[in-house]
Amino acid sequence: MTAQPWWKPTPPAEIPAKPWLSPAVVEYLETAIRPEWDILEHGCGGSTLWFAQRCKSVTAYESDPDFAAAIRGRAPSNAKIVSWAKPNAPTLKTRFDLLLIDGEPIETRGPWITAALRLVKPGGIIVLDNYNRPEYEAQRRKLEDEILFREFKSGIGLYLNTEFFYTGGEAL
Repeated sequence: MTAQPWWKPTPPAEIPAKPWLSPAVVEYLETAIRPEWDILEHGCGGSTLWFAQRCKSVTAYESDPDFAAAIRGRAPSNAKIVSWAKPNAPTLKTRFDLLLIDGEPIETRGPWITAALRLVKPGGIIVLDNYNRPEYEAQRRKLEDEILFREFKSGIGLYLNTEFFYTGGEAL
């Protein structure tokens, strides 16, 4: 029996507690995340379950209410899953240590990229999966102009790439 590839879609009840990102990116996040961190996600899934095992809190905004309910049913108490069908990012009073932008539909990522700097603490990390998609190229380029430091971690395939943005100073 062969192992299921990390990129193959899985029903919510069977999703492993692991981000649906390239293995190199997961390895990087494993070393970067701190137990005291608060993490925000655009989209929920295996990453939500995985982050919850490693941080103080994870808040995930999910556009698919059935998917949100399925992950919510599996999530530990430090994970909050919010059903969010709006095309914009939420206005929040709290800023987070890490933001993962990886939600669907793809078109909703642009507003999250635009809001990223107000959602993440200075020195925090913004992780943009599939960073080179044309649907949000303008927002990504604007964010690139505002960020002090960037690091690239590539996956495989045309859009299976991840970009890390650090919001200022040295990375956390």
